[in-house]
Order: sequence, then structure tokens, then C-alpha cells
Amino acid sequence: MKSNFFVLFFLTLSSLLQAAGGQDSSESTGGKPLVFTANYPLYYLCLSYAGDSVEMIWPFDEGEDPAFWEPEDEDIRILQGADLLILNGAGYDKWLEYSFIDTGKTVDSSRRFRDTFIETDRSGSHSHGGGDIHDHGGTAFTLWLDLSQYSRQAEEVHKALVKLLPRDEETLKERHRVMSDRIEALDRDFRAAAEQYEDTPLLGSHPVYQYFARAYNLEIHSLLLEPDVYPSEKDWKDLAQMKALYGADLMIWEGEPLPETRSTLEEMGIGWFVISPGFNMPEEGDFMGLLEKNLRALKNRGTGQ
Repeated sequence: MKSNFFVLFFLTLSSLLQAAGGQDSSESTGGKPLVFTANYPLYYLCLSYAGDSVEMIWPFDEGEDPAFWEPEDEDIRILQGADLLILNGAGYDKWLEYSFIDTGKTVDSSRRFRDTFIETDRSGSHSHGGGDIHDHGGTAFTLWLDLSQYSRQAEEVHKALVKLLPRDEETLKERHRVMSDRIEALDRDFRAAAEQYEDTPLLGSHPVYQYFARAYNLEIHSLLLEPDVYPSEKDWKDLAQMKALYGADLMIWEGEPLPETRSTLEEMGIGWFVISPGFNMPEEGDFMGLLEKNLRALKNRGTGQ
């Protein structure tokens, strides 16, 4: 995993000072509160609200899906010294089970809408690009792809930061108001863009669009394909069968598929576009820009973006 030398050094120093004086780590060093978020959608909210008032912890490698993160000892030590850990919930934060984190420092951003979670089966174990085998069974966790749910997560992030930074309450309140308005407006735009797909079945490259489909009234039938891996002969056969079964000739991908994959899709008469879940930091821009790109792709309804 990606190391964070400066955060680790800070925690080591603060631990020594705390042992000597019994003070809170932030107070004893005069440093900023340390905040961890479970994925990029939550990181974006926290940074947008708190800005330079906090020190953000981001231990994930480029392109890594934080849902399947396996922290090393150094990562655990950093998290144990954090002042606030903002979780996704819905079974997303599996590493928490063996990390010995003080639950008093954690906030489950989806705790107020647990009754709306979607349960899935555990068929289809696979790996991402030859990595560790895992599956997407259990509780669907890409909650934020339903922007009404993302708005509720934003509310929990706001409350947690007000508690952590009481002196910044008014600033945090105003930033939250602006963010809520932006999310609400995008939610309306997604609903309007999705209306054109009424009675139009879609294929999905991966089973991550459950909340997206429910929120925007879309019919999505998912496979287990990776955009950076050319599908196997069996994968192509499965795709052809699903295309015939559902009468679907349009496919959603998590990321842009390989050129050779695009060529085969074209031969099969399947158009495609990208709806990125945004688990990790994008190469450029921010999460709001990623959502706007997803919206344009949904509107365009065709091959590519």
C-alpha cells in the first residue's frame, strides 16, 4: 500500500507527546485534525467542506477500489491515530473488522437509510486484472450513485465536521448548503436524462449500478467484465446471450473499454458509454466533474462519450 511518511511521523510524535502530557493529539502538537474517508465520493465532500482545516488521510493506490482495500500495519496505525473516520457503510468498510479502531471516532455516512439497502446474491466471484478473488455479493454498496442518497451522506459528513470543528460551524453550514443544492440539481438532471431509457434494457459491465438503476428507473443487466481486460470467449458468449435474452444493444461500462473490446462490441451491434462509479480519485478534475461527465454520457446515449 501507499505509505504516508509524514502522517506516520506526525502520529509517532503525537503519541510520545500524548504519553507525556495526556493531551489530545491535535492539541498537543498544534496540528490539524486527521480525517480518513472510506472512498473518493466521501473524500470529496470532506475536503470541500473542511478544506485546509483538516489533514486528509488517503492511503489508497491509484486505480485501487477502496471497497477491497487490505490495510497494512502502517495503515492501521495511521487510522488508529485519526480524529475522525467517515465510513460508507453497507458492508463497504470490511477492513474495519480487524483494524481495532475506536468506534467512537467513526461515522457511518449511510446509517440513516439502512432500510433502503439492496441485497444481492454471491454468484460470480472474480478478480480485477488478475488480483485477489472476490465477489460483489451481500449488500450493494455504491450508494452515492443514487444522488438522493449521496445527499444524505453529505449531511452526515457535514454533521461530523461541525462536531470536529465547532469554530467553523457557519462556514461548514454555508458550504454544505451550496453542495446540497448542486447535488439536488444534478439528481434532477439525471432523472430527466434517464427518461429516454423508458422500456430500454441496458447491459452493465459490472454489478455496481443497483442504486443508480433504482434511482433513475433504469433496467440494467450486469456481467462481470473489466474495462482494462479483454473479455474471454465465455464472457463474449454470455454477453451475446444476454443481448438476445433482453433485447439490449446498449452497454454501460465503469471505464472506457480496450480498443479491441470496443471493436468486438461494434461487431456485435452493441453501443456503449461510461458511467464511472468514482471509487478512487480521477486522473483529472474532481468528483463533481465526474458526475457531470456521467450525466453527459447518459444524455448522449451512444458509443463512447
